[in-house]
Amino acid sequence: MSTSLSVLRARLTRRRLLALGVGVGALTIVGSVGWLVSLPTPAPGRQALSARESELLVRLAEVWFPPGNPLGVAAADVDIGGELDRVLALLSIREQRALHALLRVVDQLPRASLSSTTRFSELPLPERRALIVGWEASAGPKRQLAGVLRLLAGLSFFEDERVRLAIGHTFGCPLPLPVIG
Repeated sequence: MSTSLSVLRARLTRRRLLALGVGVGALTIVGSVGWLVSLPTPAPGRQALSARESELLVRLAEVWFPPGNPLGVAAADVDIGGELDRVLALLSIREQRALHALLRVVDQLPRASLSSTTRFSELPLPERRALIVGWEASAGPKRQLAGVLRLLAGLSFFEDERVRLAIGHTFGCPLPLPVIG
C-alpha cells in the first residue's frame, strides 16, 4: 500500500497537478458555454421556448403583475410565453441563442450569486420581488437586466386582450370605416 502511494506521489508533481487543474477548468468552461448557448427543445405547442423558460417568464411577470393587481389580470392568467415564443421564432438562430442564454442566466442567478439555493423560477413571489427590486435599485448591469426582463414580461402581458381592455386601449379605427370612392 505504501509503495503504490509513494509511486503516486512521485508521478503527481506540482506541474502535473496544475496542468490537470487547468484542463478540468477549461473543460468546465467549454461545457458551460455549450450548455448556455444550446437551443432547448421547445415545449409542446411552442416553436422556440422550452417549458422551463415559459415557466420562468410567468414567474418574472408575476413580479410586476401579481395576483390582485389593479388591472384585475395577473401574469398567471395570461399566456406570457405564447407571445414571446411567437416573436422569438421570427428571430435568427443567433438571436434566439442569446435570449435562451439570458433566460438561463436569470434563472440560475440566485444560485450563482449565493443569495439562494434554488432557481429564480422556484422562489416564492416575495423573494422574487425582492431580488428584482434590488436589481432595479442597483447601478450597472443588474439594473439594465431588470429593465430587459420588465420589457420581456410587459411585451407579452400587454398583448393580451383582457389587459388591453382593462387599461382602455384599443387598436385600429372605430368601426364602421367610411367608404371612399
